[in-house]
Amino acid sequence: MILLDILVTLVLVPATTQQSIQVWLTPWLANQGLPIDFSVSLLLGDGSTRSFYRVVTSQKNYILISDPQWIQTQDYSPHQLFLKDRGLPVPQFFITDPEQGFLLMED
Repeated sequence: MILLDILVTLVLVPATTQQSIQVWLTPWLANQGLPIDFSVSLLLGDGSTRSFYRVVTSQKNYILISDPQWIQTQDYSPHQLFLKDRGLPVPQFFITDPEQGFLLMED
């Protein structure tokens, strides 16, 4: 796990992506009463077109998925309910924004 964390920290998030995430996420964090200072690290992907980021605040961490086409075509509610009804842990989704192609969920 330590090696994975080291690899993740070596992958830099492009400045334009960082700025897009900052502009998109800051108002939500402020509305939740959370600190608006946060860092974003790119997580190693699974071979898909989606990009995964870890958003770290001083109080909580989140996972951000970025892929406009994938986010626009997914309906997560039935899948979450199916798994949750069977006693399996499922991450909470906080924001889904199909226009931006972002989904913010529990880490």
